[in-house]
Amino acid sequence: MNRDWSKWNQWLLWLGLAAAVAWLVVNHGAHLWEVAPFLIILACPLMHLFGHGGHGGHGQPRQDRSPDAAPPNDESPPRHSH
Repeated sequence: MNRDWSKWNQWLLWLGLAAAVAWLVVNHGAHLWEVAPFLIILACPLMHLFGHGGHGGHGQPRQDRSPDAAPPNDESPPRHSH
């Protein structure tokens, strides 16, 4: 099977999604403005989950290690409190 076929499928998917969004905006634009605040509120937890790669990715690069691997080397200087 040709590997380029999957790229064509991706392009067709994005083109179809763009057409669906355009149709919604043209035909139902007023309804979209009514639900826009709820979509923004819904986007917050979704961006939190998918933007960090799931929980546990806060501030650290995601590393897939085996359980017996050595812990990562922290080269940052120690913090001193005054």
